[in-house]
Amino acid sequence: MKRIFLSLAFLFIGFSAIAQLDRSVRPQAAPERELEIGEAETFTLKNGITVIVVTNSKLPRITYSLIMNRTPLDEGDKAGMADLMGQMLTEGTLTRTKSQLDEEVDFMGANLNASSSSAFASGLSKYKEELMALLADVVLNPSFPQEAFDKLIKQAESGIESSKDDPDAIAGNLMQTVLYGKDHPYGQFMTSESLANISLDDLKALYQERFSPTKTYLAIVGDIKKKDAKKLVKKYFGAWEAKPVAESIPAFPKTISVNEVHMVDRPSSVQSVIEVSHVIDIKPETEDVMAMRVMDQILGGGSTGRLFKNLREDKGFTYGAYSNFSANQYVGRFSASAEVRNEVTDSAITELLFEIDRMVKESVTDEEIKAAKEGLKGSFGRSLEQPGTIASFALNTLRYQLPEDHYENYLIRLNAVSKEDVQRVAKKYLQNGAFYITVVGKSSEIAGKLKAFGELTYHDFEGRVTDPPVQLPEGVTAQTIIEDYLKAIGGREALLAVKNVTIEREGTIQGMTLKSKEVYAGRDKAYLLQDMGPMGKIEMTRNGAEVGMRQNGQTIPLPEEQKVAVANSLQWLPELDYATNGANIKATGMSEVNGRPVYLVEVRMGEEVSTEFFDVETGLKLRSQEMADAPDGSAMAQNTDYLGYVEKGGLMFPEKITVPLGPGMSLEFELKNVLFDQAVKDELFQ
Repeated sequence: MKRIFLSLAFLFIGFSAIAQLDRSVRPQAAPERELEIGEAETFTLKNGITVIVVTNSKLPRITYSLIMNRTPLDEGDKAGMADLMGQMLTEGTLTRTKSQLDEEVDFMGANLNASSSSAFASGLSKYKEELMALLADVVLNPSFPQEAFDKLIKQAESGIESSKDDPDAIAGNLMQTVLYGKDHPYGQFMTSESLANISLDDLKALYQERFSPTKTYLAIVGDIKKKDAKKLVKKYFGAWEAKPVAESIPAFPKTISVNEVHMVDRPSSVQSVIEVSHVIDIKPETEDVMAMRVMDQILGGGSTGRLFKNLREDKGFTYGAYSNFSANQYVGRFSASAEVRNEVTDSAITELLFEIDRMVKESVTDEEIKAAKEGLKGSFGRSLEQPGTIASFALNTLRYQLPEDHYENYLIRLNAVSKEDVQRVAKKYLQNGAFYITVVGKSSEIAGKLKAFGELTYHDFEGRVTDPPVQLPEGVTAQTIIEDYLKAIGGREALLAVKNVTIEREGTIQGMTLKSKEVYAGRDKAYLLQDMGPMGKIEMTRNGAEVGMRQNGQTIPLPEEQKVAVANSLQWLPELDYATNGANIKATGMSEVNGRPVYLVEVRMGEEVSTEFFDVETGLKLRSQEMADAPDGSAMAQNTDYLGYVEKGGLMFPEKITVPLGPGMSLEFELKNVLFDQAVKDELFQ
C-alpha cells in the first residue's frame, strides 16, 4: 500500500520559470541613499506605560504592539506554561466570549493575538478605538475558560507528537538543551512531561505575577496623531494598576573548553541536521555588535558567505550553509549550521570548523568586507520602508538606553568597521575553539566518524541523555521483519490466494469529501480512482509495464521517470515480491512510532528509497517514510501512517491511513469497504 495516494501530489505541485543569471558577476551596488528615519513621539502614563507613536498616514491602517519588558522566566518542570498562558488571553475575557472576540475581529478585518509578554492588534484606522478596546480587554480581563484550556492542552499534545519526527524541531530541542542547560530559561521547552504538570490555576497565577504596566511599552504605528493616541491609551489602559513584577536575572550558562558532540539518533534520516554553536557574552547594540554583523555576513550571511561557497558551491554537500549570532541582555549565541547527506556529515563538520577558524586566524579581504557592508546597508534601507521599524528603533533606544542618534548613525558606524575590527571580534567571540556540535541523523552511518570531533553523547528527541542506540536483536534481518509483517496481516499463502481485491476509502479536507477506490488483480494489474468532488477525478492504471493517468477523463502524458514512480506506487503488497522485483531491502535499526518500538527497513527500488516502520510486537507496518524536496530545496520527510488495523475477509487492513500532502499538511483516509474476488473486466486496467 506504499504511496498508493501518489496522484494527490499532482494537485499541490506548481512550476515556475527561473531567470538565468550570470552569477559569476556581482551586480553593481546602487548609489548610497541618504537615510530618512521617521520620527517617533513618546509619552508615559502615570502607571508606567511608555507609549511610542509613529504617525504614518500613507495608508488608513493602525497597529498596536504592547510589549512587557521582562526577564526570562524559569518554568522548571512546567516548561511551556508561559506559552499556554499567552494563548489563553484571546480565548475569552470577562466581557467577551471567544466567539464574540472572533466576530468583532472578523467584522473589522483585523488581527488580534497575544503572548506571555505581549499583545498585538492591527486593522483599518477607522476602527482604531474598537481595536484599542479589544487589545485592552484581552490584556486586562482574560477569563481563562476551562474548556479553552482543555482544547489548548490537546493541541499542544498533538504538536509535541508531530515534532517527534521533525528533524529540525528535534535539532532545536537538542541545541537548547546542551547550549543552555535545562536549568536555564533558554534551555527549557514544552515536553509531554512538563505539559502534564501544568494546570489552569498555574496560568492564572502566572498572569497575575507577570502582567503589569510596570516596564511596559505600547508602540502605535499608523494613521493617528499623538494627541488622539494619548486619549485612547488613557481611556483603555490608564486604570491598569501598577504593581511590582518579581523577576530574576538568569546565571550565564557554563562554557566548555573542548568540543563536545551531542546526537539524536534518527534511523530513517538520509541527511543530518548539523549545528556548531556556543554561548557568547555580547549585549544588544554595543560596540562589538556592528563588527559582528559584518563578520557574520562574510562567514555565513547567505549565498555570498564563505560557508555557502565552501559547502554548497565547492563541495556540493548541501543546499545551504549559514551562520548567525544573537546579541542578548543575558546570554548571546553564535552558531553555524547545515543539513547534509549522511555520507558527508563528518566532512561538513570539518569544513564548518575550518571556516570558523579561518575567520579567527586570517584577515578578510577588501572585496569581502565591501560586499558585506553593501548587503547590510541594503537590508537596513529596506527595513526603513516599514513604519513598524521606526517604532522598534524607538523601543530599543528606550530599553537599552542607547544614544538618541544611535540609528541615525547606523551607516556611519557600519562604514567605520575595518578588517581589523572583523578579526578582533572573531578572536574575541569565536577563538576559544570549543563548540557544541549537535547532530540529528542516522547513528548507524555517521556516529563512528563523529567521535573524532569530541566526546559523543546521545539524547532523545526531547534532549534527555540516553544510552547509545539499541542494536537490532540477533537474528533479526530485513527478510525476517518482512515475513513477520506478512504473517501478521494474514500470511503469505492467504495473500497470494487473493485473485483480486477492491479497497474503498474516504477522507475529508477543508470540508470536502474525497473518495478513493483501488482495484488490484494478480501481481501487476492495478486501478486507482480518486474522486475529489468539485475538483474532479483522477484515475491511474497499471497493466504490467504499462501505466497511465487520466484527469476528468483526459489522458495526462507522464514523463518516463514518473511512469516508474506510478508503477511502483500501484501495488497492493509490494512486500510479497521483494525477493523477485529487484528491491534492495536492509534493516537499519530501531526507533519509535507513537510510543511503539519499531524495526526500520530501508527499501530501494531503482532510484526510489523509502523507510518502512514495523511494530516490534505485532509485526504490523505503522509508517512508510519518503524524502521529498522542501520549498527551500532541503530534504523533507513525508510520512504515510497506518493506524488501527481491522480484519476483513481473514486479512488485516489499516482502518486509517494518514497521507502527506505537503509541508504541515496531511489527509486522513478511513477504510470503508474491502471486496475480494469480484468480477473485474480487463478493460479497467487499460
